[in-house]
Amino acid sequence: MKINQKLKEKIIKNAFQMFRDWTENAKEDYPQYDFVIIDEQKLVIDLEETIKSAIKSLKKDEREHKEEGYKIGFVCGFIQSNLNQKWVHEYIAKQTNDYKNFMMLKTIQEYFEFKEIEFIRLNKLYKIMVEKDSNLENIHGKPEKLDIQKELDIKSEDFDVIDLKNQKNDIEILLQNMIIKQIKTIFDEENDNYMFDTDNYFSRTEIKELINAF
Repeated sequence: MKINQKLKEKIIKNAFQMFRDWTENAKEDYPQYDFVIIDEQKLVIDLEETIKSAIKSLKKDEREHKEEGYKIGFVCGFIQSNLNQKWVHEYIAKQTNDYKNFMMLKTIQEYFEFKEIEFIRLNKLYKIMVEKDSNLENIHGKPEKLDIQKELDIKSEDFDVIDLKNQKNDIEILLQNMIIKQIKTIFDEENDNYMFDTDNYFSRTEIKELINAF
């Protein structure tokens, strides 16, 4: 974006202020969480990327020819919603037990990638235990793979973001199923909006300048 230096500096200043305000609001629901961050520059990057995404979405909007007020409202609403979603994921969701469970499962998965022989042994042990624990003659413990597209309602091109592995045996399938279910639990969690209106930080004139600069 080609914007003047004064507005660039305001984006940086606002990124920090928006996060301070967002944190104060989030603490009302999550007083037990620690919101001290490592890299403050990431806040600036988050805001810059959100502004770019907002204007890009506006340009794609078939109602772009609408009056100026619509455009400003669209961008302001997008920034508020999108930035809140980013920070909820980064600074709230990652402190929950659901996310910790997800990371533990991913850690186990990564560990067995380097210990393939142990994965094979574990799979054999699993089959033995399934057979011993049943009175059915033809029992088998092969699990059915979960359909991630159906479970998470996402597009196939989004799969790489989730970084799913190809499963070779029963244990790997079960582990992957558990990971998918954990992701679904995290995705399904609803959070309030902790972000103040964007026009608390940017004037209409500044929003117009951002739209025109893209």
